[in-house]
This record gives sequence, structure tokens and C-alpha cells, in this order.
Amino acid sequence: MPQLSENKRRALAAVIDFAPDHMLTALTTQLQYAAGDAATATLELARQALAERAAITAVFAPIALMCGDSRTGAQGRFGRGVTRALWREVAARRPDQAQLVANYVHSGAIHELPIKIADDLCAEASSIVRGADVGSLCLASEAEADRLAAYLDLAPVARPAIARLDDWIGRLDEERAAALRLTFRDADAVRDDARPLLMDMLEARLPNPGMILRLVSAVTDKASESFVLGTELAQIVERLVAEVERQAEGLKLGGRGFGSGEVSQGISALQKASDILSEFDLAFPSSGGASGPWTARLAVARRRMTDQLEASLREVGRAVDRALPLGSTHLAGRMSRMAPNLTADPQAEGVSQARALLLLMAGSRGAAAMLGCESLRRQVADAVAERIDQYAEQALQALHDGDALDPDRALALLEVAAEFLTLSRNEQAGALVRRRAAVALVRDGDNEDAA
Repeated sequence: MPQLSENKRRALAAVIDFAPDHMLTALTTQLQYAAGDAATATLELARQALAERAAITAVFAPIALMCGDSRTGAQGRFGRGVTRALWREVAARRPDQAQLVANYVHSGAIHELPIKIADDLCAEASSIVRGADVGSLCLASEAEADRLAAYLDLAPVARPAIARLDDWIGRLDEERAAALRLTFRDADAVRDDARPLLMDMLEARLPNPGMILRLVSAVTDKASESFVLGTELAQIVERLVAEVERQAEGLKLGGRGFGSGEVSQGISALQKASDILSEFDLAFPSSGGASGPWTARLAVARRRMTDQLEASLREVGRAVDRALPLGSTHLAGRMSRMAPNLTADPQAEGVSQARALLLLMAGSRGAAAMLGCESLRRQVADAVAERIDQYAEQALQALHDGDALDPDRALALLEVAAEFLTLSRNEQAGALVRRRAAVALVRDGDNEDAA
């Protein structure tokens, strides 16, 4: 290691530890020919970190994605430092095998690492977890250590299962279904509680946690809700149902302080919940009989989310009216008509509120379809787009005719209208308003020059 102070070296190692792989890869490329102690030390630490991560990913593949932030509050999630601490303990106890893994990494052939070596190292890791101090492995409790050891016990079954996961999640024919059920029987031979544990390991690999219900349905041969409720897999379904309830209870889709940050949170909550609801409906289709407790609980959560979304959608039109207000314009005699009030404030609080509701409307299409209010969403979007179209047309005409007392303010309001039209209709509609505004401004400038 080049001559850096110990404090600097530790600080550098801490930064590299938290850097993502793509950043470290870019760093090694940039520093490959750099001079100086700091550059050389950084390059060496980055290469070591990448090599160690590649070894960890290959050996601990069945649990690698279970270490980090949880998407659903699922059991079996561990801190991000667990696999690294575990690998270093394994490498100290099995130096020859660890060096063999390192050789595969350095040769660029880590994908060719024999499965038996990886499984043997997972078995060693399981033994270490059961005997080590939990704090030294970045684990929170003995219970968490026991669960991690159980996952490692199942590594020989989970590793090939992960390789076939895409087939099982997709179109499941009889052959694939048989292979899936055989895999879970193999897991039963390892541990009595293997089925939910293996489900946890597979769920960590799925883009949508609710997709694990496809495997629950397949493993139980499309059993009813009441049947699954009495099996060891009930905890998988219960966790997902509880997640929908949690999202519904914390949902906020309007009111004071509802801005862009709250919109993102609201859309995310709706999407997470609707993804699970969609998968639940497929796994446990209604047959017209009495619903089970999960279905009943989800119905309550679904209703709560639907009511909130519908209330917010019905508020969109009024919010747009406040953001882009109309005023009475005198024509002749006693005649007048409503026209855009081009003296309004384009940065008023009402504009922010309308923007937030329009963002929610635009981002909730999938959730609205799942919750049964997509028809309302489309109706509101069409009505709002038509209203903004008329506003923009009249405002453009006023700008073109020179009737706007403050052209800059009028342009700012037209920009708001273009943004709102993009959210309620499409990007092309908003872009058209912007182009026409630019043309109207040029003509207005020409008229001023002529005068």
C-alpha cells in the first residue's frame, strides 16, 4: 500500500466501501495510469473491493440480494455488511478455497466457479454464523443469525432454483410446474421449515414481491385461500396482505402540503399495493363463494385507496381552474365573455397544488385500473385537457393581438398551461403550445419594432 496516513487510508476505504460497482469500475479506468500515492492507493482499494464483491456475489448468490434495504418488510433481510463480514470469516477459515475463488475472479471466469465449491463455502458460512458473535457479522440478534444460517443451509437447493425462476414466473406448463414442486420437495429434505425460507430467497430476486404468489399457487397446485391459510406458506401471503394494508393506511393523496415529494410517495404506495393486489387476484381468483380473511382485509384496503384516489381525481378540475383562472372581458356594450386572466401569478400556491394533482393523475394509470377508477381518471384527464386547450388558445390569441399587458407573465402562464396539458394529454400537446407561444412572441416583437 502506498504511503498514506492510516486515517486517510481508512477514510478512503470507507468511501470505496459505499461506492456502487459501476462507480468503482469507472474509477479503476480513470486511475489506471494516474500518478501519486493517493491515486495509487485508491486504485488498489477499488480493485480489491471489486474482486471481493465478485467473490461474494458468486459464492453467496442465494442470499446476496437479501442483504440491504427491504422492499416489503419481508423477513430474511439483513444489513449490507453481512455478506462481506461473513466472506472474510469464511476466507480465514478456508483460505485455499477462498484463494481458488479469487483466482476465478482475477481470470474473468467467475461464472465458471464450480457449484460444489460455492455450496461448500455456504455450508462453512452456516457453521460460522451459528458459532460466532452476532455483532462481528453485522447481525442484529441471535434470531437473525439463526435465520441467516437456515438460508445458507438451503443454498444447494436455492442456487439452481434461482436459475429457473424466470421460467417459473412466466408461462408455467406442466413440466415446469413439476420441476418447481420437486425443488420444494428437495428443500423439505433439508429442513422442516424450508418452504417459506426458500420462498423468501426467491422473492428477493423478483421485481415485484407480489409475484411470489405465483409460486405459492403453483406449489400448492392452485389451492384455495382457505387451504393455503393452513399451510406453512401462509406467512408469505400474510406478509404481502399486511404490506397492502400498510400502504393503504399511510396513503396521502391530497390536502395541505401535498407537493411533488408527496406525489412520488403516493404513486409509489399505490403502485406497490396494486401490484400485490393484482397478483393476489390471480393467485386466489374469486369463485363466488364466501371470501377468506385475506380477501376481506384486502377489500377494505382497496376501498380506502380507491376512495382517496377518486377524491383527488375529482379535485383536479377545480385545482386547474384556480391555477389558470378566467376573468370577465368586456366586448361591447353590456356584452362580455370569460377569458384567461393573464395578470394571475404563475408561481402561486394554487399552481403547485394543481401540478401535484395532475402529476398524481398522470402517474396513477396502472393503479387506477387495478382499483376500478381508470374510467374516472380518463374522464377527468380529457375534461381538463379540453379546458386547458381553450385557455391556451385564448391566451395565445391575446398575446398575438398585443392584448396582454405583461407579455412575460402571459408567457409564464402559457408555460404552466403547456406543462398541465402535457400531464393531462401528452407531450406533443404541451410542445405545440410552447411552439405557438414562441411564434406569438416573435410577432408581438415585430409589431413593437414597426410601431
